[in-house]
Amino acid sequence: MSSIDEYNKKNMEYERVKRVSKIGILMSMPIEFGICDNGKKVYSLFSWIDGEDAENALPNFNKSEQYKLGIQSGRILKKIHSIVELVNQEPWEEYDRYIFTWRVSIPFAIGYIHGYFDNNVPDEFFRLMSLYNAANIIASIPWAIPFGEVDINNMLTKCR
Repeated sequence: MSSIDEYNKKNMEYERVKRVSKIGILMSMPIEFGICDNGKKVYSLFSWIDGEDAENALPNFNKSEQYKLGIQSGRILKKIHSIVELVNQEPWEEYDRYIFTWRVSIPFAIGYIHGYFDNNVPDEFFRLMSLYNAANIIASIPWAIPFGEVDINNMLTKCR
């Protein structure tokens, strides 16, 4: 749920999710979009998929399974990017938070890249990924301030 001021943005997001839902990937399906709270709020309703957060589940798999799951995830992202009208930025910018994926599972992270590029990763990808990660890590420091000293120090460590 968001402020009615976000109506156009949220409606565009909902329409994009509807387009992605037609390419045959396992995902929460769009159900309804509308206005509520006497015209003050906008909402999007999606189906629920039972599961566990990958950050918690991945460590329970052996390295080979983590890698295979990474490949599957990279292929799914590539499918999503195949919908041209969804890509209004550099598609590889999705990897701007890759450092967090790497922290959870190196085999998954490697598989993710291999799956996206079908094992043919262009050299320029790593240069762009480095740039996106550097920008994201630096921006994460002010983001961490409201969460306290532990999170600030965590982000400072990542910057080093």
